[in-house]
Amino acid sequence: MPQERPSWDWPYERPVWEPLPQRPPATPPRSPGRIDDRLPRVIAASEGDDTSAIERELERRVQRAGRGAPPTQPPQSPPLPPWSPGDGTDKCAWYVSFRCGDPPFGIYICVECIDRIAEVLWQHGMEYARAQRVAFAFLYGHEQFHYRVDRGVEMLEHGLAVATGVVTELWMQRWLSSRHHSPGSGLDLLEEACSNQQALSAAMKEAGDLSTGTTKRKRPKADGDRDKAIAKHVFSEMMKRSAPGYRDFDKVSRPNTGLAHDELMSWFLLMNPFGGSKAVGPISGMSTMIPRPVKSGILKTDPEVPLYLVDC
Repeated sequence: MPQERPSWDWPYERPVWEPLPQRPPATPPRSPGRIDDRLPRVIAASEGDDTSAIERELERRVQRAGRGAPPTQPPQSPPLPPWSPGDGTDKCAWYVSFRCGDPPFGIYICVECIDRIAEVLWQHGMEYARAQRVAFAFLYGHEQFHYRVDRGVEMLEHGLAVATGVVTELWMQRWLSSRHHSPGSGLDLLEEACSNQQALSAAMKEAGDLSTGTTKRKRPKADGDRDKAIAKHVFSEMMKRSAPGYRDFDKVSRPNTGLAHDELMSWFLLMNPFGGSKAVGPISGMSTMIPRPVKSGILKTDPEVPLYLVDC
């Protein structure tokens, strides 16, 4: 059995690991929240650390949009998400586990959703090129958290030697229908709440970045503060108009993030291999089982995870 390094000593490079042997699940594994797992047309894909094809496609879409200076006044109507009420971000982006052979492992993001979210950010006063990067960061940040939980569960399985197939099967079923419930908090989909919390954090960080694509010139801090405020407003409103779990991002935001991660991972740890589950968390320190995010390059993506832009 491969030995996992402690999560606090995880290298910022592609780790050497492999899933434990397990029998095929009884039901086809699906990506979180999605009903239809047919693979849309791939427009651009990463190749290891190289995301140049994706960067070129995003730049092409900026040029095609032809947006100039943003409006001086934001629209009167609230910013609506590019998904229907009662849905979540999985209409725009999704993660396919390394446990699933088809479709291929990785993060998939619909370019149409990037365009639609960027348009809303632009209408609220953000330059379009940055708005597009912020939209990408939001959708990518959400799906990267699903991967981090996936790797965290893998680390638990290696550490506890529990990956007989049954436990993993129950874990996959959790993606199809929620089994987690925290009494009094309404977090029926804790993983989606945590994913949206990370998505918002990633979007605000990208919005507040003062770099302009050159090594010399920086934009004014006031511009970064303005764009962070726009991102927080737009994405908060979008998420509040989403399905349960997705809209509960604020309940797992700081200072409650670590406790939410503890509770999430303790739920996986204490799952009954005979068909039931029992959540008694949070267990202090369980959040360390979720590997730290690894980010590199201009798009700040994780080189461990293949990335695909798709035409939905």
